[in-house]
Amino acid sequence: MSMPNNKNQCSIDENLPVFLNKDKFAFNLKTNNSNTDSKFYLGELEIKKGNYNKAKAYFLDSFLSDKNIDTAINLSTCFSKLEQFSDAISFFESNLKYFKNNGTYWAILATHNYCGFDYEGAAGASYNAIFKFNIDLSEIWKIFVFSAKKINRSELLYKVSKNSLEDALNNPYVLEGYLSSCCSLNLYEEAYNFLNNINLTKVMVSNMGEISGIIASLVASIIARNEWSSERELAWNELAAKLSPDVSDIKWNLSLSQLKNCMISECYKNYSSRFSWSEFPSPVRIFKKPKWNQNVKTTSRILLWYEQGIGDELRFISTLPFFKANFPNLILEPSDKLVELMTNTFPEIEVRYSTIESDLSTTNEDFDYHLPIGDMFLFCLEMKGDLLRDSTFSFSEKYLKPDKLRNFYWNDKLTKSGGKPLVGFCWRSSFIDRQRSREYSVLEQWQNLIESNVFRFVNLQYDLTQTDFVEKYPEYKGWFVDIGHLDQKDDLDGTAALINNLDFVLSPASTPSMISSCLGIPTLIYATPNPYWFSRNKKFSQHPLFKNSLIYPSLNVAEDKNLVPEIADFLMKKFKK
Repeated sequence: MSMPNNKNQCSIDENLPVFLNKDKFAFNLKTNNSNTDSKFYLGELEIKKGNYNKAKAYFLDSFLSDKNIDTAINLSTCFSKLEQFSDAISFFESNLKYFKNNGTYWAILATHNYCGFDYEGAAGASYNAIFKFNIDLSEIWKIFVFSAKKINRSELLYKVSKNSLEDALNNPYVLEGYLSSCCSLNLYEEAYNFLNNINLTKVMVSNMGEISGIIASLVASIIARNEWSSERELAWNELAAKLSPDVSDIKWNLSLSQLKNCMISECYKNYSSRFSWSEFPSPVRIFKKPKWNQNVKTTSRILLWYEQGIGDELRFISTLPFFKANFPNLILEPSDKLVELMTNTFPEIEVRYSTIESDLSTTNEDFDYHLPIGDMFLFCLEMKGDLLRDSTFSFSEKYLKPDKLRNFYWNDKLTKSGGKPLVGFCWRSSFIDRQRSREYSVLEQWQNLIESNVFRFVNLQYDLTQTDFVEKYPEYKGWFVDIGHLDQKDDLDGTAALINNLDFVLSPASTPSMISSCLGIPTLIYATPNPYWFSRNKKFSQHPLFKNSLIYPSLNVAEDKNLVPEIADFLMKKFKK
């Protein structure tokens, strides 16, 4: 499921400093008779009056003659109240040599590094306070978890939080750190087993304070990757949104769960939160003209503008013919890579390069209304909501139309390739990290199918040119058609013409499978359950959007022992002579 990454969800508001409470550190103080220092006493009197500049001056003088933790804590209070975090970082780091074995001092340093947005320093200092000196305070755990996520130190976060799991139900930051690091490190099964072992309930999470919504959202993500049914995932995302109603990525998670459960109307209300999500992978355009709504005149001139990735864009545009039947006066601004292909596909409407300016505005607003294509997609789905619940229904058969001359070229070239069924094959995305690795296979897994001598394969791995493919996989050269110098990553018009002449396409949920589906080429998509599949989770189910496409759901593609043999058997039977 395409879920927003939880690793950067803040467990504390980065704009609100965390102030250390002296009383909380009383168990760890070593005063060295500092209370005899008159300047120390004067400083404490000024703190009580709220005169933090005067207090800081007294404590600095006192610290020169007696470097002790009491004075350091009072200085921390002064720096914090004055919001002098850069000065605080410089001061406490310069004096760290005197307090390397004092956990309280590391906690002070962590606090000021955090408040000064030095997350590397904050993570390191809070790690020392927690792991080396057992400073088990919620404020320090907040700093550690947030900072470690901010700098992508998932391994460190996992190590420290797992070491403290006995406190997970008493310290929600331990729980957040463990669950979020498990998600980042693709340890969903481990996290799922842990949640079941502690019998975590919604009531327990609801009482976990300011990060209860984040924890509920993490639980939903973990459930999504371990259970076929999407009902519990939805329930946890509903709880997350209730607990954190103003967090945009939590609302985005909820919208995708609602979409998965074919709750189109409910999804529509939350889907717009994507534009408030800081990691949303699209520019959020600014317009003077109003956004389209379904009550506008059907003759209105409407700009449809692209969002999200190429695969999502193609999926969303698949409903454009339906939208156009109701609102025919359209301008389409796809991403640059798709302009030629969309011009061939929709010759009756204006297709043009994006008119977005560097400041996200549009200078010449020659339209009456604008609409992001994701909203157009949901509007069209809502019109067919009841039908989508029918497991045999598909929204459309095909809509893409490649360039005629390029289509003829590939038809001529591929008919000379040996007469065997031509299977376009993609096995992974161009981008794979530890978390995404579970979504994809490796070419070697498919060796028996490739060498079965039943098919000729066409490399649709768009980040590998023909030269790259031969260099990386020389042993498979004879089983794949030479496609020359076609740039499948950027020349999508040419790629569509190639795919349009194939007999079948086998691919994960990536751009090649979306192109083939939109062309009406028989396609099998293997992937983790996708929100746009509307809970059709049986193997070889009918795709709800594309009539000639089937889906093969797997909770973990990379480790699914049945995936390759079952798909190979399916292909053999389909093309059996």
